[in-house]
Amino acid sequence: MIREFEESDLEAIRSLHERSSAFPFPNLKLCLVKEVVEYKERIIAFGVIKLTSEAIVCIDSKEKRSVELFQTEKVSKFNTDELHAFLTGDTKDSFARILKDRFGFVDITGIPLVNQL
Repeated sequence: MIREFEESDLEAIRSLHERSSAFPFPNLKLCLVKEVVEYKERIIAFGVIKLTSEAIVCIDSKEKRSVELFQTEKVSKFNTDELHAFLTGDTKDSFARILKDRFGFVDITGIPLVNQL
């Protein structure tokens, strides 16, 4: 049975998360959808949908000057706790270093996927 998350489920979903996930436990206050799958009075799965943000930047690969585009404090007013960047192209490795060193971006675990709604 799929049902809405209830506060009384918190201990069970934290335990499930610790046993099955490498990513940090989500901030449930930022989640729009919170559901659990219950089978024989036991929670066997939970899922959330939360808002997140993605940075999209185009830079001339011949340009050597730093571009100060990432003002991450602007993102927090939209009730999100993450800013994602997906890097491609010839400058992806050097730009990744800049994002990490100057703006606090970190590597993530897992396989990035998207569902184009």
